[in-house]
Amino acid sequence: MQSKIVVVSKFRQNADDLKSLFLKEGFEVFSVSEPTSSNIELINNLSPDVVFLELEHGGFDAIDLCYQLKKEKKMNGFVVIYSSQHEEYVQLEAYKVGADDFILKPINNRLLSKKISALIKHTNPLKGISKSNTIVFNNIVIDRESYTIMRGTEKIELPKKEFELLYLLFKNPQKIYTRNEIYKSVWDNLDNYNPRIIDVHVRKIREKVGDTLINTVKGVGYQLAKPGY
Repeated sequence: MQSKIVVVSKFRQNADDLKSLFLKEGFEVFSVSEPTSSNIELINNLSPDVVFLELEHGGFDAIDLCYQLKKEKKMNGFVVIYSSQHEEYVQLEAYKVGADDFILKPINNRLLSKKISALIKHTNPLKGISKSNTIVFNNIVIDRESYTIMRGTEKIELPKKEFELLYLLFKNPQKIYTRNEIYKSVWDNLDNYNPRIIDVHVRKIREKVGDTLINTVKGVGYQLAKPGY
């Protein structure tokens, strides 16, 4: 799957040059002419891996847009600010509002493209995971097709039954599952049913994925914790 970049620049020639550069590196590239709040919905809908904001000298529109994108949290991509402003306070302000990187001009085009490639490669390990069987909840991504669990950039390994149990909870995070329901779904039947088996598997999942990910509902069963656990 191609990585997607949105280039945001007021300057048409700069935007065209950057777009051409990133296209040569194999990225899917879109351009937005103004770093204004009116374009936030467009950027969010594109779901880019990287938003590349050009910050013109003396202006702060790109920093304002970065702040709004990070505040809304509708986009999971990274925000990179590209500018000739070498003043420390400008860079500090960019990082303060959530910029993932600040690249100073002038910079060699090849080096620039490699920096962006490295950012995507090292900070987006989920590339290649099947979306059709992927569920995201809190900061955890679980993919049944590849039996992959990611927490941020960390890959977590679970045995098959533990994985299936967690995937069941992820499919319907609002639902409280009884031990009976979990056993029937994960073990396919109720032969030799023992509720303690469920408790042991949940304990092991908590040890590997996080103590507060799964809530115990006393007298009933288990449920995923609410976002922000």
